[in-house]
Order: sequence, then structure tokens, then C-alpha cells
Amino acid sequence: LFARWRESSDLNRMILTLAWWSRTSDTASIKRVLQRADSVLREPPRSPRLQLDAQYGASAARARLSLARGDTTGALSYFAQLPDSLVPFLRYFDRFDRARALAAQRQYREAAAVLDSKLPPEYTLTVSEVIWWLERARVAAQLQNHDLARRGYVIVSRAWANADPELRRYVDEAERALRPRVVALK
Repeated sequence: LFARWRESSDLNRMILTLAWWSRTSDTASIKRVLQRADSVLREPPRSPRLQLDAQYGASAARARLSLARGDTTGALSYFAQLPDSLVPFLRYFDRFDRARALAAQRQYREAAAVLDSKLPPEYTLTVSEVIWWLERARVAAQLQNHDLARRGYVIVSRAWANADPELRRYVDEAERALRPRVVALK
């Protein structure tokens, strides 16, 4: 599906594939999306909306290319250029990966602020939202916010209590984090 979308004439579909390509380190696919966005920007404007989408897509592709190459500093620079008002359904994935890049650089307070800006409700969660809560729990644990960390880990554990094998590692992580720590008395 993503391979078809990468070759689509619909620029937003192409942009939607970027999160996947960066996670799989497929720089060739990311470059394909970047080339398409750049080509739209070089053409005479067909519509203001298409131009805005292309500007967004070019910055998002550069951020994803940096992530795929392991350059979180570069990725954060490009993510910072993405306006919040454009392509809101795409911003969701960009916010998430920006928060993860911030956490990777131990900028936990900044990561928390990004994650808290769109904290999903605890009911009727999508797969992406459960992962969002997991990342929020991880960041909260780093900030010693034990209540929020526990809340996030409980959400993950409950949402995927009967998870498929592909998701089981997330449940295992959440359940490990929820176990009480036993301190040996001397």
C-alpha cells in the first residue's frame, strides 16, 4: 500500500508514507517523496493549497530523511519548520516523531510538551494513539512523573491485553514498568 501511495499523483498520500519509510530507513523512498514535493514547488502554482502541501511535504521529507540517517538534530531542525496549521492529519505523525527525537536527545520536558499538545483520550484508542500513550509514559518516567507514567503504561497494557505477537513487546514493556520495585533492606 505504501509503495503505491509513494508513486501516487496525490501528494498528501505520498507524504503519509514518510513515517513508514523513516522507520524502515528507506531513504530512496523518502527521496522520491522529497523530489515530488520539490517538483511541485518548482512548477508554476496550480493552487495555493497544493503549494502549501508541497512546502509541508518537502520539510517533512527532509526531517524523515534525517531520522532515517540517524540525525536527530537535523530532524528536529526540519520538524521545527513545519507549521501546525497545515495538513493536520499529517502533523500527528510528525509531532510524534519530533517528540521521540527530542526524547532521544534527552530533552524530556520538550518531548512532554509536544506529546501533551495532542494527548489522545483514554477511550476508543487507535493503534497510533496507544503508541502515543506509550511514548508519553516513557517520557513521564524519565521526568519522574510516576502518576502519568503509570497511567500511560496501564492504558497500553489494557488496550492490548490480548495483543497480536507484533504488539506484545509493547505490552511487555508496559507491564514491566508497572511492576512494583522491590528495594532490599539492609
